[in-house]
Amino acid sequence: MGSCSPGEVSVVRSSLVLLLLPTLAACGDKDGDSGTTDGGARDSGSTSSPDDTGTGSDGTDTTGGDTGHTLAPVRFVDADGDGWGGAEAAPDALDAVDRDGDCDDTDPAVHPGATEACNGIDDDCDGELDPDELMVSAFVDADGDGHGAGGPIRACPDATGHAPDACDCDDGDPLASTDPLTCPAAACPDGGGAFLQPVCEAPRAVDLSAGLELTDDAVLTLCAGDHPFTLTVDADRVAVRGEGAPVDDTPGTTWRGTPALEIVRADAAVLLSDLYIGGASYSTSSVESRTGLLVDARAGGVELALQRVDLGASNATIHNISFVHLDGDLTLVDSTVRDLRASVGSSYSNSCTFRGVVVTGDLTATGSTLRDFSASCSGWSHSALAEQTATAIDIGGDAVLDDVTVSGHDLRAASSGNAAYTVGAVLSVGGDLTATDLSVVDNTLTSEMSCYDYWCYRGVTGATVQVDGSVDWSGGSLTGSVLSPVGTMYATGEWVDTVDTVPLRWWGTSEATLALSGVDLGDAHDPDVGGAVEADGSGVTDLSCTVDGCD
Repeated sequence: MGSCSPGEVSVVRSSLVLLLLPTLAACGDKDGDSGTTDGGARDSGSTSSPDDTGTGSDGTDTTGGDTGHTLAPVRFVDADGDGWGGAEAAPDALDAVDRDGDCDDTDPAVHPGATEACNGIDDDCDGELDPDELMVSAFVDADGDGHGAGGPIRACPDATGHAPDACDCDDGDPLASTDPLTCPAAACPDGGGAFLQPVCEAPRAVDLSAGLELTDDAVLTLCAGDHPFTLTVDADRVAVRGEGAPVDDTPGTTWRGTPALEIVRADAAVLLSDLYIGGASYSTSSVESRTGLLVDARAGGVELALQRVDLGASNATIHNISFVHLDGDLTLVDSTVRDLRASVGSSYSNSCTFRGVVVTGDLTATGSTLRDFSASCSGWSHSALAEQTATAIDIGGDAVLDDVTVSGHDLRAASSGNAAYTVGAVLSVGGDLTATDLSVVDNTLTSEMSCYDYWCYRGVTGATVQVDGSVDWSGGSLTGSVLSPVGTMYATGEWVDTVDTVPLRWWGTSEATLALSGVDLGDAHDPDVGGAVEADGSGVTDLSCTVDGCD
């Protein structure tokens, strides 16, 4: 080849450059930069496709920042206004923020950096719910009464469905918790026995052979069988529960004692349920008094309740006796009080006092029966005098009775000598009597004489029902009362009788009223009502009276 002139060389160089440009563009950046070979910006003359956004696949800017096409940073929706976002926001969103990580963008109290509370929520969005150091020991409260049961668990303070103690005696009943009067009986094993369950403790077997004194609130369960012991209550609230009173050939819970129950704590509340309690007995030849032979509760302000209880079948040979003495209030529900019997018989004169049930406060009874109390005070000699003061049921306050029967009581003084006198009542109420379907039937208040002299004196004073306050009695009956002396004359003498008796004695005050509605008074007595007023109820079932008279 011949030599080239300078002009020809210049043309050749330009041609080579044009030929190499496509090759250089294809080679690209050798050190991994976006379109540069030396870490600088891409040449403004570089080619790009029409849809090139200037952003790499990883979201980084590929323009080098010097072309005037910088992209906006990614922002996040802050729906709850707490400064932290959740989902990625649109470019033109007005509620967007730079920080993300909000795990609940509907709650402004939940976001990264928030104070963690024990509430079942991940407050600080760190993926952990309720750290253990914020929890407390608690117990499941299935019935929502504020007391739990079972073993301890970890839970937030005041968490719903949990309680700070395991004192619930029945976690399936919101009405039963730590009050023994609401707690059920313990489960009785096949071998029976007795079980004591103090508050916040499990039931445990207890030996009753030496009696039992309770100084803490508790439930005592008496399984089916015979339990001869005396229970002394020196606690605020105690329940004694059995497996039902024996009926015919059906075994049940029998509790016997003299007394069976003694309450020495003032204002105590005691519940007896589903058992038979009785079997008290006492005998003496001397002149003595005994108070509360079966139930003695003279501490004051006591509340005693019987539910499905058979109480009674007790006997005494003594001059002065009460079988149940309660300084407080008595409630009977579907219960029976029966067969409380006292007698005195001797060869000399006798003076006796009998009270079967004494309640200084109020009596409330539903679906219950009080029956077959008897008191006999006898003197057997030519000149003997027998005097009996007797009240089968003596209520100092008000009596509210619904579907109650009072029947078969026999109160009498008896003598073969000079005289026999009986003073008393079958049912005496010191306050108001409110009754629905009350039947007082077949009761006896009498004096009995066997006369061997020329003159024999007999006296009966009292009533079947005696009320000091108002009477509101609807439905039932007051019939079959024997209120006169009886006897046999063995000489040629005469009876000298003093009788002042009526079926209903009402001592109403100036503010008191008497109202009988649908009450059968029978036709054996005239008057049927005495005291503040007198009225004959023969053929009459409705009667309305004030102290000024009856309509």
